[in-house]
Amino acid sequence: MLTTNRPNISHAVIPMVNSIKNLSNLDFLVSVPFHPPMSYYPKSIIFIDHKLSTAAVARYLNTRLSEAVHRVFKFRHLHSSMSTEHNEMVFDEFRKTDGLVQGVVATSGASTVTGINVADIRLVIQFGITIDICEHEQRAGRGGRDRQACLVLMIVEKWAYKSAEDMQVSHKGKPTAKERRTEPAMLEFVNTSTCRRQFLAEYINDTTAEAFEYNGAYCCDQHLDTTNINYFIPGAALPSIALEARLELDASGFDAQAPLKKTRKKYRPIKQHSSLEEQFKAWRTSILSVQTLTVSTF
Repeated sequence: MLTTNRPNISHAVIPMVNSIKNLSNLDFLVSVPFHPPMSYYPKSIIFIDHKLSTAAVARYLNTRLSEAVHRVFKFRHLHSSMSTEHNEMVFDEFRKTDGLVQGVVATSGASTVTGINVADIRLVIQFGITIDICEHEQRAGRGGRDRQACLVLMIVEKWAYKSAEDMQVSHKGKPTAKERRTEPAMLEFVNTSTCRRQFLAEYINDTTAEAFEYNGAYCCDQHLDTTNINYFIPGAALPSIALEARLELDASGFDAQAPLKKTRKKYRPIKQHSSLEEQFKAWRTSILSVQTLTVSTF
């Protein structure tokens, strides 16, 4: 039996601050100011579920780059609905060691259609929980194909920090389509207190001797403090993002992502409608009288 473990891959999971609409969760991908000036950012790919969001994420990250950095580094987006010519052009540049495109924002569909076979990807960011372990592993497999160290970081919605049973019992309101589609095993992976590599090995029944081996900086975020993730990233904001999100979770009791109860707009009481109508009629009569007087004067 061959192992499915890739020892150069490190796994980490953190909760996002607020919601997936808060793109500042990705600020750590761009250091401000950029340093050292002659270095390249680690080659990265950011996976996101929605096609339209890929452009927004790429645009947001590019706005954080200085004018000087724009000349040597840019983020590009793609998805399966874009032309084959465009996607191939982006990936041709992405494959280059010193190419202009060092960061790609994509959907899983784009990776399936085009095929992401780039050897030196150092960061695989999953912005939003994947719906199952298979999808997670497929995306993770895009990184570190040159057998050098790669971090697979999942930034997940706060509702993912509940078990499937808890979500059914405590959910206030109708769950989102993604919540319904997300498999229990994926929630277990997010919430596990044990080694993530061990969790994956047990999930796919990998009993080989190599199943738990790793040769990267660390195995997963369960073994070292979150600040060690900075080994892989250009910016220094990730630990503070993780801390802020954790504090939000603690303060909300994991219910912060439950849909808010819709509030109706406040209107004046019905009993006041008649008096307001009379005031409006009086105002209208007054305005018309003034206009008539002005016209007759001329």
